[in-house]
Amino acid sequence: MVRLKLKFLLFIYSFFYSPKCHGEGKQEFSDYQPVQLHQCVKCHKAIEKTQPYSYYEYNTYHNECFICNRCGLSLVDKPCHRLGSAIVCPNCK
Repeated sequence: MVRLKLKFLLFIYSFFYSPKCHGEGKQEFSDYQPVQLHQCVKCHKAIEKTQPYSYYEYNTYHNECFICNRCGLSLVDKPCHRLGSAIVCPNCK
């Protein structure tokens, strides 16, 4: 019975007191990895939960990467068209 109580107390201690706390109240976990939603089709980097992104034809893009392939205009919240394998703005169509 004493062993069971000791295991329980160690579990509680490790659960609540294992993260290292800093003066600002932030916690640091050694195994922390940001939550990844998708991968950008253009740059192939992860799109994290806090990053804004665009979605076009079942593909996800960073907002910085979602640009016209001809003139470089941002296509975020703008109409765009597929021209072969390129995504272009209405002016470049």
